[in-house]
Amino acid sequence: MLTISVCDDMAQERIKLKEFLIKFQIQQNIEFEIYEFSSGEELLNSLPNRKYHIIFLDIVMKHEMDGIDTAQIIRSSSSDSLIIFISSYDRFMKKLFGINTIAFVQKPFNRVELIQALQEALLHINKISFPYHQQNNIYYLPINDIIYFESNKNKVIIKTYNDTIEYRTTLKKVWDQVKIYNQFIRPNQSYIFNLRYSVISSNCIVPKLLEEAPQPISRLYKADTIERYQKYIEERFN
Repeated sequence: MLTISVCDDMAQERIKLKEFLIKFQIQQNIEFEIYEFSSGEELLNSLPNRKYHIIFLDIVMKHEMDGIDTAQIIRSSSSDSLIIFISSYDRFMKKLFGINTIAFVQKPFNRVELIQALQEALLHINKISFPYHQQNNIYYLPINDIIYFESNKNKVIIKTYNDTIEYRTTLKKVWDQVKIYNQFIRPNQSYIFNLRYSVISSNCIVPKLLEEAPQPISRLYKADTIERYQKYIEERFN
């Protein structure tokens, strides 16, 4: 499931955009979880507790903080949320350079432009996503959302910042899918961790975001785990 925030100080504009998103997800067989905010301050206050894949952000709002200020704070926090700016004015276009936005949609909303902006965002997400199947449907989960995979008999549990997902597969099959990404390590037979949210300490993997017990690095997986960890650190900080 993808989480989307709509931030606009005009309630009617939020309603229009939310109605469009609801219709789009039904047509495309995609699940959205949509959150509404009437100011940049409200949106920023929600960030410690929730991650948004896509943010629709109005530029001109009747509050101390406008959309550009809000976006700059979001970017300074290292958030990888995709920002789609919305505005009745195109004179702000030059100010948007350097904020790393995915699209700009002008009001009043044009359905074709909204679809193009959303499809571009989804294409970007799918390029770095983990596909999994549930009830004959295929879903795409951004790899940067995944904290860890856990084996549970003939199923695998995916733990993310916002959700817990369980589906029928094996951890070996999952590892074959994600080992191309250096940020994942498999320290033992039961877990695969994302190094964005984990550290190695005293021969264990320690999740940084969750209050869960450290997982031991088994002898069988130790050499590969250490090698992948060192490579990840080198790529991240060099």
